[in-house]
Amino acid sequence: MTVRRLALLALAGCALTSKSPPLDVHYYTPDVSPTTQAYALPSDTKIRLGRVSAASHLRARIAYRVSPTQIEFYETRRWAESPEAYARRALEQVLAERGVLVTGGKALQLDVEVVTFEEVRDPRPLARVGLRYTLIDNRVVIREGTVETEHTAGPSFDSFVVAIGQALDDASLQIASESLTAN
Repeated sequence: MTVRRLALLALAGCALTSKSPPLDVHYYTPDVSPTTQAYALPSDTKIRLGRVSAASHLRARIAYRVSPTQIEFYETRRWAESPEAYARRALEQVLAERGVLVTGGKALQLDVEVVTFEEVRDPRPLARVGLRYTLIDNRVVIREGTVETEHTAGPSFDSFVVAIGQALDDASLQIASESLTAN
């Protein structure tokens, strides 16, 4: 029995002391550049971008959907920044282009949560972004909703990164449109 235990320990030791190749982690940044669209706005509408957060599973690791109910994460692929940082920049850019973004004073507050930021593999490669928003006027919710957009991605991973940037652009434009017509 002792010889058997020594053999098992020796085998376990080999597994513990052997060197495996290091993970080669890759970081990606989607380009966020919304196209300008004209909206009819009341001249006094101002929006302050409040809290922009992300669902707890959305961090640096890039998610991909394998079924309607299952999400997996790449082992070696990461976003260079968090999904909420990309969403904040996209929303700031859209609101600033429309001349409604303010940092203080009397304004409606727009809070946003990134609920989807993923690659969808089946049946065709897609980039999907989902943003839940709440528009608040002096602690009263005047508008809320969820916007989900998708863009077709090509076969390469780089095309997915570009497509998720486009999906984020579209989602930001939709939120700006819905928020600015809430008055």
